[in-house]
Amino acid sequence: MMKAMELGQAVRQYPVIRKLWPSCAYTQRPIHGAIELSRQIQRPSDIASVKIRMPAPFHRVAGFGVPGNDAEARFSVRYCTAVGLLEGRVTPGDFGPEGFNDPRRRELAASIELELYDLPKGDTGDIGPTTPERITIGLKSGRVISHDMTFVPGGSSMPMTEADLMQKVQACGCSAELARAYLSADGATPLLDTGLLDQVSPSLRAAAR
Repeated sequence: MMKAMELGQAVRQYPVIRKLWPSCAYTQRPIHGAIELSRQIQRPSDIASVKIRMPAPFHRVAGFGVPGNDAEARFSVRYCTAVGLLEGRVTPGDFGPEGFNDPRRRELAASIELELYDLPKGDTGDIGPTTPERITIGLKSGRVISHDMTFVPGGSSMPMTEADLMQKVQACGCSAELARAYLSADGATPLLDTGLLDQVSPSLRAAAR
């Protein structure tokens, strides 16, 4: 007989990966690498080439190239990487028409080279040490920079910090103060009875129901 789990305890017993960016899980490591490398690039025009090495099965899921709509943008390693490199961040607004129709992003996404490798027989295909990824950028100066990605941001090895969470909720249009109020709620009172939902949009209140 299965033992009943106390309400609200599942996330503690079975930790989840909290996405830092609103796109496919297979774009999360490339986004992280792109943002890290963006800090070493003075101007986007300095970029001469971009290569991403990743498992072929991952790319089959997130394999759109230059996106034509928001869904393709969320499942495009090339596009997500381009945004991370050009902007040094990725937000929900980057997946709207103004984002994926940006000529600079489309040009860079189209130019990204992929080096895909097959997983060993019997590999589970989890995002982790057995399925590493790497972004390599050639600069017009001749310098080459790269970043290796092993663990997924937001997972147990690279957990989302409170600063990461606040940055994400603010990018989604929620105030940090309201987010902290949710985090400090006692958990015993149903969310609808806390009054917190009165401070968010009607669509979010409907979703909570």
